[in-house]
Amino acid sequence: MKKVLIPCLLLFNLSAPAFAETHLFANSQTRKVVTYNNQAMVTRTLHLSKLKPGALTVKIQDLPVDLILDSVSVTGHGTAQAIIHDLEIRPLEKQAVHPEIQKIQARLKSIQNQRDLLGDQQKVNKEHRDFLATVKSISDEKIRKQLAYYQIKLKDWEDLNGFLLRHHQEILASERKISQALQKLNEEQNELQEAMRTLQTKNQQRKQSGKIYLSVDQAGDLDLDLSYMVPGVSWSSAYEARLDREQKKLKLAYFGDVKQATQENWVNSELSLSTSNALWNVRIPQLYPWQLSYYQPPAPSPALAKERSPKGARSELEDAIALGGAIVEERKADYAQSEVVDKGVSVVYKIPQPVSIESSNYSRRVAILTRSFDYEQEYDVFPRLSEQAFLKIKFKNTSGLPFLAGPARTYIDDDFSGKTGLALILQNEEGTIPFGVDSNLKVSRKQTKSEESIEGVLRDTRRSKRAYQMEISNFTKEAQKVNLYDHLPISKDQRIKVKLVDIQPKPDKMEETGILKWELKLAPWEKKTVSLEFWVDAPASMPLSL
Repeated sequence: MKKVLIPCLLLFNLSAPAFAETHLFANSQTRKVVTYNNQAMVTRTLHLSKLKPGALTVKIQDLPVDLILDSVSVTGHGTAQAIIHDLEIRPLEKQAVHPEIQKIQARLKSIQNQRDLLGDQQKVNKEHRDFLATVKSISDEKIRKQLAYYQIKLKDWEDLNGFLLRHHQEILASERKISQALQKLNEEQNELQEAMRTLQTKNQQRKQSGKIYLSVDQAGDLDLDLSYMVPGVSWSSAYEARLDREQKKLKLAYFGDVKQATQENWVNSELSLSTSNALWNVRIPQLYPWQLSYYQPPAPSPALAKERSPKGARSELEDAIALGGAIVEERKADYAQSEVVDKGVSVVYKIPQPVSIESSNYSRRVAILTRSFDYEQEYDVFPRLSEQAFLKIKFKNTSGLPFLAGPARTYIDDDFSGKTGLALILQNEEGTIPFGVDSNLKVSRKQTKSEESIEGVLRDTRRSKRAYQMEISNFTKEAQKVNLYDHLPISKDQRIKVKLVDIQPKPDKMEETGILKWELKLAPWEKKTVSLEFWVDAPASMPLSL
């Protein structure tokens, strides 16, 4: 028989059906997870074997507290002939503190008591040190007077110094022991606190229980799939971009960093990553006429009023649906890479292997797929700012799927070249990936002219002449395309005039902002020179920085 989807109405005010007589506690296992950018659809499987005819209540004890009630649904398949009548979700009673947590709390309290005792000892040492300082101060003054009148013996002086030195050494030894003891206590305290956080996370995972009311007409086995949306889940893209110089290919490995804090662990689950935002109650906005008048508080719209009104409770469920003995077809798991399902408005990546992800603040990286592209390489140089040549790779996204924005590690063959970021690249769109600095291209810029003169009939204009020369050298074995960027000063004041005197060669692009771009092609071992000269006129009384 076919698999059936039953929307579950969570009616907390309904009592259990009168025919529910047999109660069964079922252990559920996370079988499938579809993650979105803000939530996840979790599917748990409950295997019920050797069911006998009659009424049955299946109890589930480990549902997360934050699951979205309106999203819960149940499906079933198996050899048993059964009817699903209702599903009920309710919070679990408050659980007792885990015994191991109690032990840790007792030990932490003992550690704090030891820290207090050591703190008291530090206070005693400070008072002892202050006392010795006072004795030394008084003794020094007294000794100076006695020395003046030869009233002190050498042995008395030595005895006093020995007393002070001995007690100072005792204080230093005590401080060393206290410091070592505090360090050990701090390390133990950190370990215990981490262990307690782990136990608390596990202890908090069981917060809600559920009941599924069934009636079995024919004996057999039955698998129930319980699905629900849960918040606290996110995933983001990450990449590994590798240039294969021998094959002339760009290999782009696509990863997903999945983080979940749902208070339940996903163990050996089928994982899918969706680019869709799973938002509930999505309503298309409506644009109303823009009418001008004196301000009056707006009346709530009918849709909003309906949304705020209490939900109508249904007195009974829809007709029960019979479930039959369909055999579930097994699927092979020997995928080379993720299956990509393009749903038009979103893309779903089905991870080929089962994945286990704990509920924590840490992310788990899973491989999605790898694609290879033809590419073109070029360099960007900014001699005014840097003497380095920045390699960038251009390619067309012919993979048939979008690449979301995310961080990327870059490699040239087997050599790591740096970290960068990948912008959103849609299907058939051209993308660019920076690959770091290439030391095989040399960049330099020097000032060849810096002159100041006074111009004008009234000698009231200062002319500043500047000239620069930039050199790019290609020490690779292949011809390279290089984009050289520089700029001219631009005036925002009518009293300041800028004139371009000479520029060789002519730039390929000159923007109104003064940005200049030369698109150069350098043969192996070739060097090219770009020169730029201009002058700036400004009032002699106006300070100007160039």
